[in-house]
Amino acid sequence: MKRLAVAVFTVILGVGASSVSLRGGDEDDLRKDPEIAKALGVVNAARKAAGLDQVALSPTLSKGCMLHARYLILNHGNPLVAGLKGHEENESLKGYTREGAKAAKASVIHFIPPSRAASEWLASFYHRVPLLMPQLTEVGIGYDTDKKNWVALIDCISGMKFRPTTRTVVYFPEDKQTDVPVRFQSELPSPLPAGHSGAAGYPITVTFTTQQKVTKVEFSLRDVAGKDVPVYLSTPEKPASTWTQWNTVCAIPQRPLAAATEYAAQLRCVVDGKEHRREWRFTTLGGK
Repeated sequence: MKRLAVAVFTVILGVGASSVSLRGGDEDDLRKDPEIAKALGVVNAARKAAGLDQVALSPTLSKGCMLHARYLILNHGNPLVAGLKGHEENESLKGYTREGAKAAKASVIHFIPPSRAASEWLASFYHRVPLLMPQLTEVGIGYDTDKKNWVALIDCISGMKFRPTTRTVVYFPEDKQTDVPVRFQSELPSPLPAGHSGAAGYPITVTFTTQQKVTKVEFSLRDVAGKDVPVYLSTPEKPASTWTQWNTVCAIPQRPLAAATEYAAQLRCVVDGKEHRREWRFTTLGGK
């Protein structure tokens, strides 16, 4: 499997909070931190909705995430940590560590508290897919803040166990899933076309997890009244960008979805030379 070219969100919010400690300890110790516990809960709730096993929280991987978060806070504003350079560590900068550098390459990164970042990663394309891989068994979660700027990380690569899996396709949202958000969260790089303006809708992803050959993809999305919903489609055969998308079909509605509305998604494609077809439904958040 190709290594994910993990991307950085561009939103930066100034929020005050105390800095996370680089203390030792086990998973139970980490779960006592409300930010870490909430982030892990969001990820595992999404995995449960997708029919996947829960992931454990690794103290070792979490320490690496905390170290890299501290590095980014210490060097905030330095061009050497701007944009996708946030997935690297420069030995000449304050706070450099080998553990942090390793976490930088294996993590999704955001600049808001992790309890909120987890939901926004899942509302994107490139950041969502590794969080919902069946081979993922454990994650590291770390964050830091100087009471003005936040950095949050989830290492979602190091805990992959590349072994045979019986789960060959992961759909998200899944059939009969409820309370699905309505908006896409911007990410860098962007899977949206250059000419797009305004908000887009919550992504629908179908990941073929054992590197099957996926071709001739056709996708449609309709609302409860049977009206077609225009989408931007990215496929393994015709990807939206040069970034690795983990053998995933992604449909992003061109506008936000309606609240409290049932949608029907339909996928047709050829997988390893055989026709693959599925129709499923989900309902968005909102209403009474």
